[in-house]
Amino acid sequence: GTRRVRAAIGLAARARHQHQQLGEVAAMVAILPEAERRQLAGWSRRTGVLPAEACTHLLFQRVAQFYPDRVAASLEGAHMTFEELDKASSRLAHFLRRNGVDLDVRVGLSIQRSFDMLVALLAILKAGGAYVPIDPAYPQERIAYMLRDASIAVLLTDSRTRDQLPALEGVSVFCLDRLEPELRHEPASPPETGVTLDNLVYVIYTSGSTGRPKGVAMTHRAVADLVAWQARQPYFGESGRTLQFTSLSFDVSFQEIFSTWLVGGTMVLVTEEDRRDPNRLAEIIGRERVERIFQPFVATQQLCEVLAEAPQIPSTLRLVISAGEQLQITPQVSRALARMPNCRLLNQYGPSETHIVTEQTVPGAARREPVFPPIGKPVAGATAYVLNEYLQPQPIGVPGEIYIGGSALARGYLNQPGMTAEKFLPDPFSGVPGARMYRTGDLGRVLPSGSIQFEGRIDDQIKIRGFRVEPGEIEAVLSRHPAVNEAVVVARRDPSGEPRIIAYYIADGGKSSTPAEIRDFLHRHLPEYMLPFLLTEIGELPLTPSGKIDRRALPDPNFTARRLQHDYVPPSTPIEASLVEMFKTVLRVEAVGVQDSFFELGGHSLLATRLVSRIREELRVNLAVRMVFEAPTVAELAIRILGVHLEQTGGSDIDELLQSSENRPGKAMLAFKEAVG
Repeated sequence: GTRRVRAAIGLAARARHQHQQLGEVAAMVAILPEAERRQLAGWSRRTGVLPAEACTHLLFQRVAQFYPDRVAASLEGAHMTFEELDKASSRLAHFLRRNGVDLDVRVGLSIQRSFDMLVALLAILKAGGAYVPIDPAYPQERIAYMLRDASIAVLLTDSRTRDQLPALEGVSVFCLDRLEPELRHEPASPPETGVTLDNLVYVIYTSGSTGRPKGVAMTHRAVADLVAWQARQPYFGESGRTLQFTSLSFDVSFQEIFSTWLVGGTMVLVTEEDRRDPNRLAEIIGRERVERIFQPFVATQQLCEVLAEAPQIPSTLRLVISAGEQLQITPQVSRALARMPNCRLLNQYGPSETHIVTEQTVPGAARREPVFPPIGKPVAGATAYVLNEYLQPQPIGVPGEIYIGGSALARGYLNQPGMTAEKFLPDPFSGVPGARMYRTGDLGRVLPSGSIQFEGRIDDQIKIRGFRVEPGEIEAVLSRHPAVNEAVVVARRDPSGEPRIIAYYIADGGKSSTPAEIRDFLHRHLPEYMLPFLLTEIGELPLTPSGKIDRRALPDPNFTARRLQHDYVPPSTPIEASLVEMFKTVLRVEAVGVQDSFFELGGHSLLATRLVSRIREELRVNLAVRMVFEAPTVAELAIRILGVHLEQTGGSDIDELLQSSENRPGKAMLAFKEAVG
């Protein structure tokens, strides 16, 4: 009842505001001089670059014919040529056609980073279908929803990943590592499909404000224009080696892979474990002579932290492209790039509903300043406007909402025509019948140079470690918990400046539950990056005069009260004591006991890589990042570290590590001795 009344009050207030706006519009006049209006119109689009003439996979086939013996992909010393990749993907495409894949048919793709991943990606496109990346680490409920919403009848995976997926009723699942006998007899030339630039190329799911993820349905035209433009840029160069860093669930991966292939370049694959470890990544970049890398800012920051202090830096790296979240020129980024004067840093911008639509080269002088650089001017095929609430261009320097037009736009949201109509509007500036523009919800202003400066959001959407998060989706799941009556989710920066998801809730008076139990509930329904850092119970939610939740009036989060339901247990050995100090440093918390979990204290996958790096530096143990997930407490991780140490050294100095500060074995160490005999 309370929620419905509040919603009704809000709707009435919005209606009054809209009525007032209609009266004001009649009195509005164009505030921009004609010369400035023409100047803004010229800046809003890039001319002189021809659009792509064919779908990207068809352009790949032409490259494969020209350079059949060039290496298209490498992984840990193994190589796959363009001809091998072309033939393998064609054989799989014929197999998919025989199993019902045709134009616009969505095909699930959940597979570890491998040659098979690239073969499957190309094969789906060659069969005329659209790929739907599915992260096996997602909660089973989320995976099941994506499969239903996308009407997926065929899913490509591998044996290892298949074991992580839920039961898939009505879905034909094919493990590529077991298909070779069947594929051997398929034709090695691509099938004829009749696919056009207006057909679907992928559906990528992002966080949804309605409480469910929404699928962005992208067409071939948008991404083909993008990669054709990227491949033609002088700084991109011919051939070259690109690190395959981004996940297929991140739309930049398409640009990363195909723009490299269109110049006859090589994709350097890395395992998921290496991808999450900036120290290993830096080693691979040097060893594999990587020249280009596409990353969200948070990953670029971690890599630069390593490169800024590394004894040797990779001499071949000459292009770092940052996209997915706001780029910041931190001291670590400045120092790393100062050591690589021939390396160019690019800031690219574009939401999932489009693709990359603007680009800015960060000048060398700006690298020395900890600033947020502009997001730049439109790339080929895209237009970018900064408009006021009446859809009129804002003057130079005046903030407004960023709208994107041109061929960069997705078809819309899969199965959500209402939301598509709300976000994809007619483009009054294009002059092309039927042209649309996408309302991003991002704030920006046009600088005197013509570049756009990003200024934040007009709504509550947040970016966490490169992921787009709609608070409404977390709120919807949190409100489903039987002990929660109402909930609101916001983003706040912790004392170190890192954005954190904070959830406030009103408890149901008749039920009780601990924050740890609520967190476990959320973990079963949301991806790891969407889990709140803090869960705070409050008596009531503050409201604005119009009846909306006043998010700014919510109490400040108590970051020092992050501890959960564990009694403090002090470390009993030097290795536990070392881990406690590492936990404190990495997580920026004041007190850690050996029973405290890294993730309950606020850790996440990227911080886990920092912890592993510290362990490697201080304890000289090469620990896999996954072990932090498998053994997240200090006590458990200490046992794992000793096990790895025993494997790596044969136990030559194991007794020294096993002794406590009082020269007797601690409980965790006794458990380790018992486990290993």
